[in-house]
Amino acid sequence: MVPYHMQINLKFLDCVQYIASMLVEIPAFAENKFLMNKQVVSKNFKNLIDFYDQKAFHLAAEDYRDNIVFAAHALNKGNWKGAIENIFNITFLKKLTLFQSGELKTMLTNAFKDAAFKVYIFSAVRQYSSFSITSLAEMFQLE
Repeated sequence: MVPYHMQINLKFLDCVQYIASMLVEIPAFAENKFLMNKQVVSKNFKNLIDFYDQKAFHLAAEDYRDNIVFAAHALNKGNWKGAIENIFNITFLKKLTLFQSGELKTMLTNAFKDAAFKVYIFSAVRQYSSFSITSLAEMFQLE
């Protein structure tokens, strides 16, 4: 019997776990794409992605899990803007005071930029012999 104001919303906890898993799992997957025994960080996140990949039709995002899956697919392509847009569409993240003040937005944006940068480097390393630091900084809006 815990008072309502002291309870932790399980959907929120699940959402945060999926976002954190995505930020770790997607760059690790891009790095070890051609290895047979990939190390899985979160089995729940892997099962969620596999479940959505088996579906024939992907409709507009209705639930926070849909937004996370769409963000993971965008991040897997190195598209940090599309990924962060899907994450910012989650309704109960918008209600947080840290999100409304902008602190959470900047932290998530920086984390997604770093993850997308890693994914892009790991996926493009076989195609390019060198990278231009200025073009990468412009592409991912990094310093």
